[in-house]
Amino acid sequence: MIHRKAFDSYRLYYVTNHATVPAQLLLYDGNTFVGWVYFYHDDIELPEPTWSDWFIVPFHRREFPTIMDILREEKPLFMLYNDSAKYAGIGTTEKEPIGDHERESLGRVLVSPLG
Repeated sequence: MIHRKAFDSYRLYYVTNHATVPAQLLLYDGNTFVGWVYFYHDDIELPEPTWSDWFIVPFHRREFPTIMDILREEKPLFMLYNDSAKYAGIGTTEKEPIGDHERESLGRVLVSPLG
């Protein structure tokens, strides 16, 4: 089953000298906290995403610029989790017209690989 949670704002924490997670995003839908995106060091194996009342979606730190571009350039957005295939990601909730300031692809979904 695929689960989705929309979000419309975030808080960013980017720290130095952290052993595993140097950056994280806290995502909100209005004033309601919906989940975290953790950016792990690139040499660390990613844990599985978790999903309940809120989610934790892991990415490697090398994906940080791509995720930040998506947050700056796309809206509305959602996080997704496929509990049978065990992947999670971020995507747009609506279709976008071609040529609408897109640098990459339309309706992108960036998926957090496992293992």
